[in-house]
Amino acid sequence: MSNDKQSKTEKPTAQRLKKAREEGQVARSAELGSWVTLAAASVLIPPYIGWVLRRLAEHFAMLSSLPTSPNVSDVSALGKEVMISIALLIAVPLGLNLVLSVGASLAQTGIVSAPKALKPKMSRLSWKQGFKKVFSKKSAWETGKQTFRLVTVAAVAIPIVVSSSKGLTVPGLSLTEGFEFIVRRLTLLLQV
Repeated sequence: MSNDKQSKTEKPTAQRLKKAREEGQVARSAELGSWVTLAAASVLIPPYIGWVLRRLAEHFAMLSSLPTSPNVSDVSALGKEVMISIALLIAVPLGLNLVLSVGASLAQTGIVSAPKALKPKMSRLSWKQGFKKVFSKKSAWETGKQTFRLVTVAAVAIPIVVSSSKGLTVPGLSLTEGFEFIVRRLTLLLQV
């Protein structure tokens, strides 16, 4: 009995570590990538939001400057510019998230090439085992942690977004009036 306890507390040999790495079994924290991304986003996104708000205000101003019966070339040019801006607005945070997540994973494990881990194993295809895995205590705990994180981040982000939305108004209109104005203008543009 004491031999079992001692054998479990021994440090793994270099050979075992190498074999585990070849099989894709490396110790890494799933939380680290999330926390690194969240920390970096909390530092880098606020200045970015200011730039986003200025770009959106420019587009709203362009929308309001269009005549009531615009021609196709004006609408096409504005549509192209808006689509490029939206793509850039989305690409920057997504790219940042991708780079930081991959970087955090590589910092923990380095590059792991494990073709054995990619090989499908028929023994893993079991409805019963899959059901147990999805509805286990560990799965419930992970769901609870993720829900807590989501609520915490939302509690911090929502007031910031609401206070920043004041900069999205069309000059001379409240936020709801500005939104209605934009919807009316877009409806007009779609009729062209």
